[in-house]
Amino acid sequence: MDAYFTNGLNIADVDVLAGCASTVGIDRDACLKFLQSDELAAQVRAEIASASDLGVTAVPTFVINGQWSVPGAQDVEMFERILERMHAQA
Repeated sequence: MDAYFTNGLNIADVDVLAGCASTVGIDRDACLKFLQSDELAAQVRAEIASASDLGVTAVPTFVINGQWSVPGAQDVEMFERILERMHAQA
C-alpha cells in the first residue's frame, strides 16, 4: 500500500511487486517466480466464484459464518446487530 499510495509505484508490475515483497522479508526471486506462474490460478478462480455465489459485489465485504454478507465499511453497531441475530437463531 505504501508503494502504491505513497511512492506511486505500479504494483501491477510483477518486478515492482516482487521488490515490495523483498522489503518485508520474502525472497525476491521466489516471489517473482510465483507471480509469473499460474500456481494458484484455479484456487483464485474458485474463490472468486464462491464470492459471487455469496453475493459479494463490493470491497470490503464481510461474510460471517458463510451466511451473512455485509458489504462496505460498517460501524460497530451493524456487526453487533448481526451477531445478536445469529445468536438468537442458534
